[in-house]
Amino acid sequence: MDNINKLPEERKAVLEKIWRLHQRVQGWISINAGQQDPNTMNVAQAVLRELEEYTVTISNNHEYRLTAQDLKSINRYWKAYQ
Repeated sequence: MDNINKLPEERKAVLEKIWRLHQRVQGWISINAGQQDPNTMNVAQAVLRELEEYTVTISNNHEYRLTAQDLKSINRYWKAYQ
């Protein structure tokens, strides 16, 4: 995340929210390892990969804007992984 200092404030805020969500999902995976079925854990791993893709895309392309569907997904993940 070295490029974060070069990003506009709006982009920094988006990346920070994605980073907090990434930490939240990782924590959920750690807490629920062995307690949830494998499919649920695979979905959580897929969410992590999706968040990482958003991070790379936003960091590399400062003009990139998340779509309405992307924002809905992020908000849905935030609620799902508490």
